[in-house]
Amino acid sequence: MPDISKINALAIGSVSKVDGLAKASILDIDGVAVPAGSVNVPPLDTYTGAAAAFSVRLLRTAYSGDIMRVRRDSDNVEADIGFDSNNELSLTSPVSNPSSGGPFTDFADFIGHGGTPANGFVRYWYDQSGNAVDAGQATSTSQPKIYDSSSGIIQEGATGKEKPALQLGRSTLKQLTTSAISWSTSFTAATVLQPTDDGDFYIKNWSIGNDATNRGYAHTAWTGATAFDWFNQDSAMFGDGYAATSYPRIITTASAFISGQQALSFLSLNSTASTLHVDGSEPTYRVQETGNTSADSDILYINGGTTANQGMDGTMQELILWASNQSGVRTGIENNLNDYFQIY
Repeated sequence: MPDISKINALAIGSVSKVDGLAKASILDIDGVAVPAGSVNVPPLDTYTGAAAAFSVRLLRTAYSGDIMRVRRDSDNVEADIGFDSNNELSLTSPVSNPSSGGPFTDFADFIGHGGTPANGFVRYWYDQSGNAVDAGQATSTSQPKIYDSSSGIIQEGATGKEKPALQLGRSTLKQLTTSAISWSTSFTAATVLQPTDDGDFYIKNWSIGNDATNRGYAHTAWTGATAFDWFNQDSAMFGDGYAATSYPRIITTASAFISGQQALSFLSLNSTASTLHVDGSEPTYRVQETGNTSADSDILYINGGTTANQGMDGTMQELILWASNQSGVRTGIENNLNDYFQIY
């Protein structure tokens, strides 16, 4: 058999880059696509110091906990769901610490135990940052869905690129909340979500604090209202309150999102260049103000805020928050998230 251990005198085993690109970033070789989602490098191994981090995949190699705690509605038993062999959530994910019953072999065994079809709802979405800022919901009717008894694990993404997702809701607000998160002069957030526009009031993907005129943060896909500096269908991120002009805040001139379409949002609020990027591109702004955020700490609301009707219909798959300015490594963070979720 001919020796193919070398090509043009270069040992195959030593190839780590092609034309300067790391192997992990190559998604197409001679027109043949690498299987979608095959690249899963934990982003917080490189982009350290997150204040809070939630996902359906492993975000930090040193993290030894589970992904989430799920309640099945057939008998309201809860159990912690871990990472499968690909370091993500799937039916083969291991199960531990059930509130009753068990042991269960894996997620499929837990959710269908006893032969009764069950839906699965998120009791806790565990924080992988190392700060133990877990997001939870004790009220069963307000818990996001992760598994449907008819269709299986909730998924989002282009055909053939789907990944697990939390199904959120607006009419009955499906919301998770944390203990207080602290920040100081800068703030960065990376979010993978699929918001649906219903043309009504505010559609908040997440918020921190009371989200009032001069206090609080909100990541908003659309607003059906008109007030202060925004118009109907604007996308906005308010920094330290939506009317506080002395602090950083961003409002786009139109929606930066497409209804019902998965998106990657990267937000940076700081004193020099507060920006919003969606799918790697920066939209145009109606308002773009810089300035340091005020040092404080407050509760994170995943979906909506303190007002009941200000959530969104749609899904969320990843949310990472840094209490620091990460704009200098924005492209690297976006590439990591997009390599895994295959959004654009």
